[in-house]
Amino acid sequence: MIGRNAVLFSHAPITLEVVATVGVVTALMAGTIASCRTTSSASSRTRLSRQLGYMFLAMGAGGVRGGHLHLYTHAFFRPSSSRSGAVIHALAGQQDLRHMAA
Repeated sequence: MIGRNAVLFSHAPITLEVVATVGVVTALMAGTIASCRTTSSASSRTRLSRQLGYMFLAMGAGGVRGGHLHLYTHAFFRPSSSRSGAVIHALAGQQDLRHMAA
């Protein structure tokens, strides 16, 4: 929505600041949570939330092309989170990331 209405949002700089702030907070919180997760599926889901935060940050900073870039990368990384089930199955049900590296 922000990308489609970029012309309207460009006339409301305070709104763009709020969008960018929400993006920064989302990216920081999701990154912090992802670093504390020990299961592969939970970690990949929070990394995708961080990617959405980057998208909002780019849109709020006025970079519509950058926001679209992060939207496309999100579209490519989203299927990888569903592939974590195949990795867990291949490792005989092991879900803990600390034990997968061994």
